[in-house]
Amino acid sequence: MCKYIDELGVLQKAFAAFNKKYFGNQLEPVVITIQSDLSAYGYYTYGKLWKAGEGEERKDYHEINLSAETLKRHYYATCATLMHEMVHHYCDQNGIKDTSRQGRYHNKDFKKIAEERGLIITYSKSIGWSVTEPSEGLKAFIDSLGLDFQKLYRDTPIKEPKATKASKVFKYECPVCGLKIRTSKQFAHLMCIDCDEELQVY
Repeated sequence: MCKYIDELGVLQKAFAAFNKKYFGNQLEPVVITIQSDLSAYGYYTYGKLWKAGEGEERKDYHEINLSAETLKRHYYATCATLMHEMVHHYCDQNGIKDTSRQGRYHNKDFKKIAEERGLIITYSKSIGWSVTEPSEGLKAFIDSLGLDFQKLYRDTPIKEPKATKASKVFKYECPVCGLKIRTSKQFAHLMCIDCDEELQVY
């Protein structure tokens, strides 16, 4: 029997426990997903892409995704990635700019807030203060929760890249309405006027 729903349930329990202990239950609810992504362990959407209900009853939610391919890692690492994305959620919710370069480069504000919440953050030239590991304290708290991770993961075949000329076109998308723009300028800062959101690389 597929344990996909069970794995989502475990991640939701971890989110709730981390929110209570490390964020004082101040984080807004999010939709947690498991989707294929070979480029990152996880991501947080700055736009509220998920909708529930209609009319005045409608509620909007941010998304935290965990890469389906990387769930085969030790559950400490999976929980550290979840906490990493929760820190982005906290910063977004509190108006703290924790990244630049379309969300790729993590600054020292991110490092400080993440390390206050049980993560060990080290530096990478390309993504800044983003390399994430769980501290011993966070590991002990995770163990205390008794979470039953199913070790469910997606075994995606990695295709060898074709020997083609590198494209000089960079693609950006609005995280809210999906507006797409192509430009020859790398690291461009583009805004969607309708949504008042910075476009993200896709």
